[in-house]
Amino acid sequence: MTTDHQPVRPKAWPGAPEPWRQEEAQAFRTPLNAVIVLADTLLSDADQPLTDRQAEAVAAIRTAGLRLLGLVETPQDESDPDFGTSASDLAPEIVDPARMIRRLHDILRARIEARGATLCEPVVLTDDCAAADRTLLRRIVYAQTARVLAACRRGAEIATEVRRGRDFIEIAIAARQPTSPRRSASSSAPFTSTVPDEAPPLRGIGLSAARRLALSLNGRLEHGRLSSHVHGDFDPGLVLMLPPATRPAAPTRPGAQGRQRPLILYIEDHPANVLVMRRVLDALCPCDLYVGETGSLGLAMAGDLRPDVILLDLNLPDLDGFQVKSRLSGDPATRDIPVIAVTANAGPDDLKAGLHAGFLDYVTKPIDIAALVAALALALGPDRIGRRRAA
Repeated sequence: MTTDHQPVRPKAWPGAPEPWRQEEAQAFRTPLNAVIVLADTLLSDADQPLTDRQAEAVAAIRTAGLRLLGLVETPQDESDPDFGTSASDLAPEIVDPARMIRRLHDILRARIEARGATLCEPVVLTDDCAAADRTLLRRIVYAQTARVLAACRRGAEIATEVRRGRDFIEIAIAARQPTSPRRSASSSAPFTSTVPDEAPPLRGIGLSAARRLALSLNGRLEHGRLSSHVHGDFDPGLVLMLPPATRPAAPTRPGAQGRQRPLILYIEDHPANVLVMRRVLDALCPCDLYVGETGSLGLAMAGDLRPDVILLDLNLPDLDGFQVKSRLSGDPATRDIPVIAVTANAGPDDLKAGLHAGFLDYVTKPIDIAALVAALALALGPDRIGRRRAA
């Protein structure tokens, strides 16, 4: 999508759509948030389960929403002039690699299927976190996946493992090649397993650049295998090794300990997003949810209610979400309340700005429910979340 005043950027493959501008992608994430997350909650509602026919239809709606999300959130590749290889100036963060892998899989699945391969669900063998920069980690894993896919024949399967090694948290990616069918004696056409030229490529930074980025994170990217007891018949692939990190302790405040139910304040002006959050929180834990439709109202409610946690949208009709966070931090009555950003601003620069602003966590829309579970468990304590996890 281009206009007369917008420069045309190079396309990733012949016939590919123009890259989404940030404001266009952000506008799509809000409705996609309702489509994907409400589908997730319907599919995982154990108290009121869907019929098989309903579940099939809702699953199809969810899949369609994820495919649209893949178009909106196509990871940066060499067609993007901002896709550099320099290390970030941020200190390493505590990153849940399994959560990052699942989100990246949702984005890449359609493009990998277009190349004639299948992307398996990730196998998570540890819940340990790694010390890494999120943006650099995403680029390295994207390059890992692209490198493995480049060696695949049509019909191959790509698998990802997250595991704990002796000294590192490891992300291993490898492929299982298909067995070539025998050529029919009556057929004169040669068998081919190549991928059509019109299929979108999956290219990123080169392997040497990805290795340099891994070293900048005090890790390594080497050739290796998946765990033999899980994926014994997969070819050798690439293994990213990152230093482990310890999850921080959940913040505690004297006023919050005596409550039977968590009190959560959601500062959000979009009714559809409020509906989504109510359904998600109903599936996660019993809580008292209050909603402030503007930044000013949210600030007033935070001072009166002293909630256990604040969920804050960054695009509000009156105040910028960062202004709200700054005022919360500057008020002795609210500065100790953990604040989680829940926003459609999902670019790397947005994430860095959120981390600098002091948010406890930064959850992007469409809401990754596993990410929201982890953020709320950090804010409230793991014993107060996860009554029925909608994953």
